[in-house]
Amino acid sequence: MKFKMRENVLVIAAAVITGLCWWRMTVTPSSKSVPTKITQQSPAPAFELYDQQSRRVSLEAYLHRHKIMLVFFDQSDGPDTNKTLLRLRDIYPALKKNGVMAIAVGNLLPQQVRERSTSNFPFPILADITAGQTNSASSLWGRTLKATGANQPLTPPGQPAAIEPASFFIDRAGLVEWEGQYPRPAYDSDSLINQLLTGKL
Repeated sequence: MKFKMRENVLVIAAAVITGLCWWRMTVTPSSKSVPTKITQQSPAPAFELYDQQSRRVSLEAYLHRHKIMLVFFDQSDGPDTNKTLLRLRDIYPALKKNGVMAIAVGNLLPQQVRERSTSNFPFPILADITAGQTNSASSLWGRTLKATGANQPLTPPGQPAAIEPASFFIDRAGLVEWEGQYPRPAYDSDSLINQLLTGKL
């Protein structure tokens, strides 16, 4: 009789354990089932463009010497109205103390860069006049907008393509995070600036 009761207890315990295992597998999400994007660090794509002083500026000249915040902007939101660039201008002395260099790239023509109040920016505002072409700075960094719908008109002949605004961090080793075939932009420019100001990057 005692043996029979013990056998029943073992059967019930086994059933409870099996049920709990099944519940955990079906109800509790597994970390393995959460999709993640693979990122890696690789060298930053180099380019040369003219700045607001009509000087030829090479990104490569700053690599391995500074930490760099690289900002892409579109001519519809030029440096004189772009919130990220205006904030960088205002706090640039503090960034320089932390060894950070800022560089902005837009699809303005050189004369437009000079005309749009860029003389008071203490860092290079570069004109990517070939934006959209294969080896342009914006294309190398994956920031050229493609004309894919009626709400996105084709670029007029002879004009640079539209640029999708974004910010990137290049470390002192000249490396930037990549995702797929292009560098991965920061999810939030203000957050990136804050990390650079506080020395977290």
